[in-house]
Parts: sequence; structure tokens; C-alpha cells
Amino acid sequence: MAQSRYDRFVQRLPSPLRPVAVAAQLLYEDWLVYILLNLLWTLATFTLLLGPPATFGLFYAAQRSVEGRVVNWRDLVQGGKQHFVQSWLWMIANVIVFVLVGYALLFYQAIPAGWARGAQGIMAALLVLWVTLQLYALHQLIVQPGTSLRTAWYQAGAAIRRRPFHALVATLTVLVLSVLAVLTQGLGFILIGPGFVALLIQQAGGEALER
Repeated sequence: MAQSRYDRFVQRLPSPLRPVAVAAQLLYEDWLVYILLNLLWTLATFTLLLGPPATFGLFYAAQRSVEGRVVNWRDLVQGGKQHFVQSWLWMIANVIVFVLVGYALLFYQAIPAGWARGAQGIMAALLVLWVTLQLYALHQLIVQPGTSLRTAWYQAGAAIRRRPFHALVATLTVLVLSVLAVLTQGLGFILIGPGFVALLIQQAGGEALER
């Protein structure tokens, strides 16, 4: 089958950027579906209880897109139901880490010394690494149902070590989207962000496993 111009463009990109381009293409092909999924995910996060399952459901739907399957809103519901308990265990672990790191950042901020600024930098770097680990762990939990959190974190760490620059680009893209969400007062993120992040991570995680 003849390749499209965009496919040829993607192949010419540096390999760390290819998951970003593929995710953008998948989002474009199913943009209406992902706007609906993003809105459903946003509404679910407002309920708190349904936020973590909806996040897993969104990544579940994204994995179906990466595999070339047809996606609809029912996939978000199906993925959320399938991973309901595990999604909350994942969220609790993240809340604990974010609270501890946030407290450490505030603690060092109150110390008027040069070494405290260095300590803040280290904590911020660890936080970025933790976010990257959690995103890749989400991929593992979706593609390998029944995997424990501990195993998913281990496998995610191995995937990041195999392709560190890919993981860095993916995380920086997520951070840029978060900044854009603030600048657009959340509208851009609601319409594009969550679905694109899920597609990006599922694509990048899959490529890491293939290596």
C-alpha cells in the first residue's frame, strides 16, 4: 500500500518525535470522538470519584486507536469499569507522592540559602521523573490487564531506560500542553489535551516495548 505524504513525513522525523506526530494524526482522524471523550473525562474528574477510572478509560480508548480499532465513548466506560479499583490505587499513590514532594518544595523555599535552591531543583526533577513513570505505567496497565502497580512501575522504568529521549519528549509535550491549558483557561486542554496525551503515551509506550 502506498504511503501518504504525512506517513513519509513521520518517517523522516527524529525517532523521539515520531510518537508525537503519530498521536497528532490519530487525534485528527478521530477528532470528533476525542472531543467527546475529553469532555466526558473532564466531567468525570469534577466528580472526584470517577476521575481515576475515567483516566484509565481514556487510555484504554487511546490504545484501541493505536491498534487501529474503531473508538467510541463506550470504550471510556469499559476501560473505567475494568480498572476501577486499580485506578484508585494508582491515584492514591500519586497523591501521596505529590503531597510529599510539594511539602519538600515549600520547605526548601523557606530556607534562604543557595543549597536549598539546588535541593528544590532536585525535587522538581524527581517530580518530572515520577510523572513520566506514571504515564508509562498507565500504558503498561492498559496493555497488560491484571498487572500489579509494582510490576507496572518496574516495566515503565525499564521502558524509560530503553528510550530516555522518547520519554523526555513525551513528558515535555505533556508539560507544554499543561501550560497551554492555563493560558487558554482550560479550553484548549479540554478539547485536545487529555486525548492527545493518552494517544501519545500509548504510542510511545508501545514503541518502547517493540525495541
